[in-house]
Amino acid sequence: MQERDLANNKINNSISFKDFNEIINTKLQNCYIKTMVGYGKFNPEFVSDWAWRVFTTPQSRKKNKLGAFLDYAQKDSIDFEGKKVKLYRFGEVGKKKIVFVHGWAGCASDFSYFIPRLIDEGFHLIGFDLPAHGLSEGKQVNATEVAKLLVHLESLEGRFHALIGHSFGGFCSAKAVSEQDIAAKIVTIGTPNKLERIIQLFSKRLNLPPKVEEEFRNKIENLFSIKISDQETGKFLKEADIPSLIVHDVGDKQVGIQSAEEIQESAEHVQFLQTRQLGHNRILRDVDVINSIAEFLK
Repeated sequence: MQERDLANNKINNSISFKDFNEIINTKLQNCYIKTMVGYGKFNPEFVSDWAWRVFTTPQSRKKNKLGAFLDYAQKDSIDFEGKKVKLYRFGEVGKKKIVFVHGWAGCASDFSYFIPRLIDEGFHLIGFDLPAHGLSEGKQVNATEVAKLLVHLESLEGRFHALIGHSFGGFCSAKAVSEQDIAAKIVTIGTPNKLERIIQLFSKRLNLPPKVEEEFRNKIENLFSIKISDQETGKFLKEADIPSLIVHDVGDKQVGIQSAEEIQESAEHVQFLQTRQLGHNRILRDVDVINSIAEFLK
């Protein structure tokens, strides 16, 4: 018979109640996913709609990461497509504007380490929580929506000196500057290149049946009047043709270095800063990376 240690709130002296609940929830979630995917053999359209909701729903909102970041920021918000989007400002208004665009399941404070250096360079900094992230409203978000949000923000603030986007945020930033002349420069950090590859990985992870994946792809292309094969960071930057810096770590396990190499091949004018042993997130806290970006932005 198993013993329960109430004093330490543990079962079998190794699994806490919190961990136990997480294990149960994970098993239930996996069972639910398998059930939905299995149903796709009979109703691929219904399951492709479900897959789209999963695809556009962040795993977490990381409200707890904001912390002291909020104490130093000039807080603001804007209305966008029926949702409140939280903005955070640093530095003097009227200076050249730099906008930070965080990654999937992140928040504006991911760029905290950039703030002192870029303020010293005389920039006005604007960060914001993407819809369905941080303190912004919403449950789902997609790259087209974020690109539109950046264009809307530029219409309110005036042309940006630069966009700095991390991961998903870099993809969205590149898409935005390819569609509208909203920034003089752009920096992408650890950014994926091809939407095609992202969809392939997503479909493989959920083990979507071929008919469901086909419906899912059709849904995306019809919803936004695009071709998935055209949705590439490299193509966006080539079309925008503005000074561009791509920063990527060789050991990035979330977005492989292949993406950066592809971007560089597509848009030959971009500058490429390759790092080592910084991964996908620690790269945002590295002093040498921040200094290199600051020099590029001058």
